[in-house]
Amino acid sequence: VGGGGGGGLPCLYLVDSASRGEQLDSSMASWFGLVFLIVELLVCLIFASLVFSKYGSWKRQEWYVPVLSILGWVLCFYVVFSLPVDVSMSTDDNPNCNQPCKKGSGQEECELENGLVSPAVMEGIWSFVYWLTFVLTWLIYPVAQAYSDTGEFTAWDRLKASIKSNLLLYAIGSVVLILFLVVYLVQNAFQANAIRQLPSIAIAAGYLYGLLLLIALLGHGLVSIPQRLWRHANQEVSLKRYQFEIVSLQIKLEDAKVKLQKTLQNVRKLCDITRESDPYRRYVDIIASRCPRELDDVVGEGTIEVTYGKLARLHQKVKNNDHSVSMYQKLYDVCVDQALRLEDILDSKGSPGWRIYWSFSPPRSYSGSKIVDVLEYFYLCYLEGILCRVLSMFCTVLSILVVWCEFVTPILCKPDLSVFSQLVRIEGLHWSVIQIFVFIPVMYIAVCAYTSLFRLRLFNYYHLVPHSMSNSVSLLFSAAYLCRLITPLAYNYLNMIRYSSTPFLGVMGTVDLVPVFGNTLPTFYPVLLVPFSLATLFNLYGWILKQLRIEQFEFTESFESEQIDEGEKILCFERSRRSSHEPHDQDRSRLPKPALESVTVATTTYDIEDEEEWDEPRGQGGSFFGRVASNISSIFSRSESSTSSATVVESSHHPEFVRDVPMDDFPVCFEARPLSFDHLLRLRL
Repeated sequence: VGGGGGGGLPCLYLVDSASRGEQLDSSMASWFGLVFLIVELLVCLIFASLVFSKYGSWKRQEWYVPVLSILGWVLCFYVVFSLPVDVSMSTDDNPNCNQPCKKGSGQEECELENGLVSPAVMEGIWSFVYWLTFVLTWLIYPVAQAYSDTGEFTAWDRLKASIKSNLLLYAIGSVVLILFLVVYLVQNAFQANAIRQLPSIAIAAGYLYGLLLLIALLGHGLVSIPQRLWRHANQEVSLKRYQFEIVSLQIKLEDAKVKLQKTLQNVRKLCDITRESDPYRRYVDIIASRCPRELDDVVGEGTIEVTYGKLARLHQKVKNNDHSVSMYQKLYDVCVDQALRLEDILDSKGSPGWRIYWSFSPPRSYSGSKIVDVLEYFYLCYLEGILCRVLSMFCTVLSILVVWCEFVTPILCKPDLSVFSQLVRIEGLHWSVIQIFVFIPVMYIAVCAYTSLFRLRLFNYYHLVPHSMSNSVSLLFSAAYLCRLITPLAYNYLNMIRYSSTPFLGVMGTVDLVPVFGNTLPTFYPVLLVPFSLATLFNLYGWILKQLRIEQFEFTESFESEQIDEGEKILCFERSRRSSHEPHDQDRSRLPKPALESVTVATTTYDIEDEEEWDEPRGQGGSFFGRVASNISSIFSRSESSTSSATVVESSHHPEFVRDVPMDDFPVCFEARPLSFDHLLRLRL
């Protein structure tokens, strides 16, 4: 600039052009960062919608259930994407940020270089997320849960009933909060500084409650996820587990049907005694419209007093019982499908055709189907197990790292023992690489905690069921508690990597400075993860159930149970029943049939109407087994049974009787060879 004359003007012009170019690049980077955050939000929205499609029903649930559920899930998923951006903006002593960005410094270049968005934008996002989740978890979700579960007949009555049911909770919480505030203010002599710390105390209290929940869920998920992947690789044990679960689901289904039947009898009795002119008749019609079709065939029983309150409770009972029957029926059918599918895979192993012989699916016939069959065969029979074991080992390594980093969090020494902290402090890393190093452990921690909550069951109140069979209360409950995990999850990870200056902490404050909870409690709290993980690893919960004489499935090849044998019989019956209605894949007959073991048929009694109706079979010369075969057919054709009986002798002693019986006389396929267990079971059924 000091050249004088016209020499300075061109130089000033060049400097001004460069400055404008830098401002333009900064503005474009800022807009790109905002677009990046919006895209992440859309990804979370799509993923949350898919999760709702798996657990909830868009048609059955009322409109507010998917809206509130997806909203809560989006917020808890979004923290997985926002936290890496937040860490990349840290003003800590980080070798990858030589010029830390501070408010008022005017160094927007450094801000954008470290995260593509300014810290002010991230602080606004965190503030919005926190207060939105606060309102949702403490005001909206409790009322919505009670609203969806009540049996009132109008929207206004349902809202009043839901608020009334939450008044007790709010009253107890308010009393405890007031006592706590009075004690705190008295201890601090009502100082102005103590009053200003009240919002921080509220945040800290919510953080500690959520952190305990996070540690409990995380301790279970860090062990159970690798275990489930490893167990899934063993198809024989998985088949045993399905056989074990089928019996449990069948029992629960029958119990649910009995409860529904009794409820329908009460509804039928109510319909019979309520006149058309009765003012409660319209409520009775609403209850009847919610009942399944079996109501028309039910005979009314029981006594009920017709009042609005009792009608509302009966309405709620009808909804819950009907949903229970539908849920257990769906779970039973899916479990049977999975077990039959696994049986087909195990039977097809080693087949010369290199394909899976599905029992109830037609073979592929389009061009290139043979290649698809071969790829499907090798993947399901061999590669799937290997892939599950590799993923299990990878998850095991991540679980060990998470437990280690949580355990060394209170240890403030050099060198830093936290692996995750060392990764984000490697010199020369680009901000995008730092975000990847943050994203992987945060995502794994979130998956472990969230899946544990999704698999949790609290009696009959909370139970997320896949295949769109979850009720509204469970969906809203999961969304509410996932929202409670957002702040603890972010706080916990920042403690693990020892960061103390990020946009998140700028909004939430530092929990360690709260006098009420002390300076060390929030830091040592995560160490509780170790006993929770060990309890899951050594199956402490299963041992407790075993001491209570509650039988649980054990994932070992040597585990045997009568329930597994019973489940095998049920599967055999289901396969026979479906084969008679769904004759698919005739190529299955090409599979080498296993050798059928000869079994001894114990003396069995069949009920018939009249012993004199036992006619001689055609062309059998009055052979005893022929008489039995003929009259078994007559038994199956009868609609009623009686008290007379006939006895079958041990057929393994007379194999010629099997060859002499005409096949038309048998209601089931009976081949001319020694009896198999499958044949006997179908004959018994």
